[in-house]
Order: sequence, then structure tokens, then C-alpha cells
Amino acid sequence: MKKIILLMTLLLITGSVIIAQTRQITGTVKAREDGSPIPGANVTVKGTTIGAITGTDGRYMINVPQNATTLVFSFIGMVNQEVLIEGRTTIDVVLETSMVSVDEVVVIAYGTATKTAYTGSAEVVKSDQIVKIQTASAAKALEGVAAGVQVTGGIGQPGSSANIRIRGIGSVNASSSPLYVVDGAPYDGALNSINTNDIESISVLKDATSAALYGARGANGVIIITTKKGSAGQSTINFRATVGTVNRAVPEYDRVDVKDYYELMWEGWYNALVIASKFTPENAAATASGNTTSGLVNKLGGYNSYNVANDQLVGLDGKLNPNARLLYYDDWNENLARTGIRQDYNISLSGGNEKSKYYASVANLNEEGMVKWSYFKRLTGRVGAESQVRNGSKWMQRFQAEHPNCRDSLQKVPIQPIPSTTEG
Repeated sequence: MKKIILLMTLLLITGSVIIAQTRQITGTVKAREDGSPIPGANVTVKGTTIGAITGTDGRYMINVPQNATTLVFSFIGMVNQEVLIEGRTTIDVVLETSMVSVDEVVVIAYGTATKTAYTGSAEVVKSDQIVKIQTASAAKALEGVAAGVQVTGGIGQPGSSANIRIRGIGSVNASSSPLYVVDGAPYDGALNSINTNDIESISVLKDATSAALYGARGANGVIIITTKKGSAGQSTINFRATVGTVNRAVPEYDRVDVKDYYELMWEGWYNALVIASKFTPENAAATASGNTTSGLVNKLGGYNSYNVANDQLVGLDGKLNPNARLLYYDDWNENLARTGIRQDYNISLSGGNEKSKYYASVANLNEEGMVKWSYFKRLTGRVGAESQVRNGSKWMQRFQAEHPNCRDSLQKVPIQPIPSTTEG
């Protein structure tokens, strides 16, 4: 009996200690938009697995440890909110709707549409992707970014545009290039004259929908370039400067020196004479060494870099004359190639209010090619403004108020049905 009483006493003491280590917090969770309760919202103690769920009336009750400091409130489509407990037993929370756009906007012929609602095949490249590519042409900004678009490099000249094929080659004689549309107007100029920093987005229409929107000119696909515009708010000045170097994508290959070059060429010419022309080894060696007009140096176009005669340059054993002294050594890669410097400076000003918006930019690009005397320089300036002169609906309301007779007469005009006719 004494053991049972002792055990019950210990259980009561342990229970009171556990209760003393937790506290109860209650409250409601509502939406900020309409103040309605949010059922099924999660309420958890930060850093732990302790949690509760709100009921149909948005109320919750949770037991938290004494050392807990923060509650986390979350719900699908709402912004998570962390609230400090600070010794309170009642905490009411209002959650805000999470403004997350799930539909990507596609610019098409008659305006804009969400990508989920657009039934054609389209690809959109945003400005944050374009600025990552250091190029002077908007065409090269699509390389490796837009799926289904074939972009092939040009001649390598700085500032040169790439060749774009969207729907393959559709004609033998006519052009297979897509139609370029800049801010709603067809563009036939050079793409490298458009500052890539002024581009807001590039939409690529890839299927037959483009032909339906733009006619025969869109048969090879359509590339729609939308430039940046001002936005309502405080004036903003952005300055962006990039400086880099221009080098060969593939390093120069290792090459043999002049001595080994002559000896290897002699060996190749000697083997060709023996195998293909059925020369004896002696005759092949004499011919390759230059004892006849078809010798090695003549086969190389008469190019001799040494101070000895052509027929004495390489002996019958295929080795270079030990008395030969090198006069000059031409390294075309060293004489033509260089490490070019690329400088791109952009400054823009944008702003406006609800009725008027503006955007202006100035850019200077100076790009040196990897080949000496090749470069591309561009100085661009752009000014765009949008202004709402007057509100059309308000103007119509005021017109009707000032001319009530006109309004009444317009309302009393009978609408006559159009008679149907049949032609045989």
C-alpha cells in the first residue's frame, strides 16, 4: 500500500512539473483582404515540430514550451508570418495574400497574352537573361537560350549578327530569315544597331500561328523585340559598365619549328614518290631533296627561310643542311592575333506618374576583335515617352451631360435590320 501511495505521489509531482514547463496560447488567423477566418492554417513553434491547425472559425490553441520565442503562421497562397510570443497568451494574426505571378507574358501581334492562354508555340527571353550575354547583336542573345531556334555564328567580325533559323529552310531562292518586329513595327535594319540593354524581352513565335498573324512575311517565324519603357514612380537613374577581354575560343595548336617542318615535309614527299609514283628510293630522295624542278622547296611554293640554295636545303638523308642558317621566322598568329578589350557603358533614366511615363538611355560600346585592325564601335541614344492626354470615358460623360439632346437623339435612333439577299 505504501508503494502505491509513493508511486502516485511521484506521478503527480512529475505531471505538475510537465505542466509548469509549457503554456497555452490561443488566437485567430484571418485574411487581410476581407477579414475572413482562415481554416486549416498551420501554427508551429519555430525550430520545433510542435504545431496546431486552425479550425473552421480560424481559431487555434497550442501548447508551447516556456523557452519558445516565436510562432510561425503559414497557409497556401499566403505570406508566412513569424510572431514573437513575448509572454503573451493570446496572439491574433492577419495573413497577406502572396502576389506570385505564375503566368509568363508573351508579346504577340495584337498585344500580350499569358503563356498558358496562348495556343501557339512561343519562347520568351527576358532582359535578365539577355544582359548576361556580352554581345552587340540581339540575334546572338538567343543562342542557347530559346529552344527550337537554330543560331549559327557569323564571320567572327565584332558586332556581326548571327544567322537564325526557326522553321528550317523554307525556300530555295527567297530568304529563310525570320521577320523581326520591334515595338510592334516590322524592322529591316541591322540588329547590331539595337542596344541590348534597352531590350525588355524577346518573344519568338515558332509555329504557323505567326504566319496567321503576320501573313507571308511570318512564314519563317517571327521574333518580337520589346524595348524598355518608363514606369510610374520616382525617377530612377541606372548606370551599368562592363569591361572585359576578347580572346580565341580555342587556343592555338602546338606546331613544329621550321627545321622539323622542312624535314617532315621532305619525308612526306619522299614516301609519296615511292608509294604512289613507284620511284626507287634513290630517285625519290634526289627528287625530294630538290635536284629537279619538282623538289621540296618548289612544292612549298618556293618558300625558303634559310640562307642556302633550294637544292641544298635538305640532303638525301632527309636532314636539314647543317650549314643552313635561319633568316626569318613568320608566326602569322602572333602577328595578327591580340587580346582585345571590350568596353560597354550604359546610362538610363526612367520614371513618370499615372498619366505620363518616360524612358531615356545613352550607350557607348567599343569592342576590339581578336584579330588586329578589327573592331566595332556603337553610340546609341533612345528617348521614349507615353502620355495620356485625356480620359476618354470622362470626356464622353461630360459631352453627354453638356448635350443631353444629342444623347437622347442617339438613344432614339431606330436600328433597322439588314435585309437578306440571295443571288443565284
